[in-house]
Amino acid sequence: MQRFSLAACVLALLHFCALHCLASAVIEDDLDRLYERSDAVLQGTVVGAFCFREENGEICTQTSLKVDESFKGKFPSIVAICSRGGNLGNEYYFFGNSPQLHPGRKYILFLKRTLLGRLEPTDGSSSCFLLPVHCPLKCDITVGKYASPDKVRQISEARPEIGVDVTDQVGVESTMPSISSGMIDGVNKRFLQPDRAEPIPILVDAENLPSGISLAQATNALIAALDAWANVTSLKFVIEGIGAFGQSANSIRLNDEKIRIQLHDKYNEISSPVVLGIGGQSGISNPSPSGWNIGGNVQGREFLKSTSGFVIIKSTHPTVQDVNMLAATLCHEIGHALNLAHSSEYETDDPVLRDSIMYYRAHRDGRGPRLGEYDVAAIRSCYPLNTVPYTFDRVMDATMARSPLNISGINEIEIRGYDIQGQPLQVITADQSVLNGQFITEGFKVRYSVPVLVRETALRDDPAIASDGRYIYKDIIYFRVSDGENASPSSKIRVVSLRNDAGVVPDGIPDYWMNTYFGSSIPSVATLSRAADDADHDGLSNLDEYRLGTNPKDSQSLLRVSELFNGQITFPAQAYELYEIQSSSNLIDWELVRPIVPTSTATSRLRLPQTNIIVTVTNLSMISDKAFYRVQKIR
Repeated sequence: MQRFSLAACVLALLHFCALHCLASAVIEDDLDRLYERSDAVLQGTVVGAFCFREENGEICTQTSLKVDESFKGKFPSIVAICSRGGNLGNEYYFFGNSPQLHPGRKYILFLKRTLLGRLEPTDGSSSCFLLPVHCPLKCDITVGKYASPDKVRQISEARPEIGVDVTDQVGVESTMPSISSGMIDGVNKRFLQPDRAEPIPILVDAENLPSGISLAQATNALIAALDAWANVTSLKFVIEGIGAFGQSANSIRLNDEKIRIQLHDKYNEISSPVVLGIGGQSGISNPSPSGWNIGGNVQGREFLKSTSGFVIIKSTHPTVQDVNMLAATLCHEIGHALNLAHSSEYETDDPVLRDSIMYYRAHRDGRGPRLGEYDVAAIRSCYPLNTVPYTFDRVMDATMARSPLNISGINEIEIRGYDIQGQPLQVITADQSVLNGQFITEGFKVRYSVPVLVRETALRDDPAIASDGRYIYKDIIYFRVSDGENASPSSKIRVVSLRNDAGVVPDGIPDYWMNTYFGSSIPSVATLSRAADDADHDGLSNLDEYRLGTNPKDSQSLLRVSELFNGQITFPAQAYELYEIQSSSNLIDWELVRPIVPTSTATSRLRLPQTNIIVTVTNLSMISDKAFYRVQKIR
């Protein structure tokens, strides 16, 4: 948020069980006015916190403080205050104007009652003042976000207001993880589109605009703010649409990996008169047993996956009715939506921190969306110029036989890793289960062996359904690809079916598939049902048809491009399998256009190995006016 409030970390920090992006742009207010606008004021020590979900689905955090001194109002011995944002299970929600309160630290808090009767900071994080650790309590420090009890006590004595009785807001002391304020101490999140050279979609609500600013000026200010981040990183953005959201941007609960920017505060999310804007984001975590997560690893640091971001501008504030200040405020809040915290949460003489667009206090000097040295280093710690490689989850239908199978494409998967810079990659595997068989990794190839015939499950476990928070499987192995500096998000190979090939001489084709298409599990010359036969005379053997998921009795059942027009390609596919769209100008040299793993509806996920969905891929980069395209299934 911008006051801009300052946090001494580059990225979002863990706030007990809550994770808050300190994301509001603010201007300075004085303590006398803040005291007057507050229902209660205290000095307290943080002793506990927990997260909960509101009826509207929003995640919130309740923080408990031992009351050391009351300046205004009547408190219980341990008081509870609430703020928006936190984490429950694998879901993380960051709200811009929420304070960052560390366990065991002392704060002076200015509080107000909400309509629900709870207590929350009057102006969010800008009304939470940290007592200096090494300063005696009677020291006269009122600089930045430090405030001495003596100063607040003087204000209290000069004002006879009794304040509000909040003894009903009782907190609970609990054990909390310790937190320090460094670069990365908590959970960090990142959008994954930049790894694939794809833009992050931006949706804009311009239903109301700052006074005196036209839609064209507001749009240009937004583009300048986005460009500031894109010009120093691998980030790209595309404004996908401009229109009214119909609700506050932070209340839209869609994990669509988009950033929603609301150029107004029609829905009154910003109550403080000193806050210019708020920003934040949501993310999810799904770590492997060894701790790899689904947002990738940047220079040794694990990330969660960002699922959405938001920015809200208080268009009625006179400060943002200047185009340069609007652009600067947007740039700051977009930084929060991209995972950055404030360069400092307190007044500082460090010129690098003070010059940052992510400084806690707005620079009202006409500079606009100009990044500082801190900002460039911070954003590149999430979105480096050397982009993070990427790969895809894979599924396997395993064939069981009485003797070991050594047939190409059966019980094996080729891992494909992709890197924008084209750097050499290596495969890293970990956390293998041994429920029914065992995985063997050979470079980019992973083989699976089942030592004996076990209970057959010809139909797949649903690849999209999780049981007790984890996806179901017959066996699983985790993997990622690395360029030596950065590593892809944690991925997995799951065995989702076990199919018997009970013949005396196994050919890799399961009995159930043979029965489905040939009426018998026993191959014969008469029915052209042997593995090497081509029953429908389409140039593919029955074994190839099984591996491709096509019908061996239908010559029109092929993996082929059915439509190519204006950057759009259509082809039949199997759900959850990996395909590569490739292009060539001479039918000899082929280059990758895009890899894709299609998903589908519940009815088609299990109906395999049939090719049963039609995939349409849009926005392809056509290499020339005259080019050839093909689709390959990667086994």
